[in-house]
Amino acid sequence: MKSAAIVLLCLVAGAVCQQEPMPTNQTHHHHENTEIENWSFTYDANTRMMLVIKVGYCYIFKMTPDEINNIHTDAGLRTVEFRVLNEIDDAYYTVVPEGILNTHLQKSCGHHVKSYYLVH
Repeated sequence: MKSAAIVLLCLVAGAVCQQEPMPTNQTHHHHENTEIENWSFTYDANTRMMLVIKVGYCYIFKMTPDEINNIHTDAGLRTVEFRVLNEIDDAYYTVVPEGILNTHLQKSCGHHVKSYYLVH
C-alpha cells in the first residue's frame, strides 16, 4: 500500500512540475541602456554647509538654523537632501576658486572635485 502511495505521489509531482516548451514565436525586446546617476551628500560640521558632490563638481548649500539643528537625525538629513536636489537645477551659482575656498570644504568635497559652486 505504501509503495502504491509513493508511486501515485511521484506521478502527481511529475505532472505538476512538468514544464511546457517555450513558444517559438517569441517577441524580441529592445535593449535598454542602464542609467546611473551618482550624488553624494556631506554635511560639513565646521562650516555648517551641505555639500552635494557629483563627479568632479561640488555644490555648496547654506542651511537654515532648523536644518542645522535637525541634520543629525535621519528625517532631518533626508529633508535637506530632498530640498537641495529640488533646488539644484534652477539655482543660481557663484563659482568659487579653489584658492579662496575654506579648507574644510575642500577636504569634504574630496580630491577628485575640480569645480566648486556656492548655491544661492
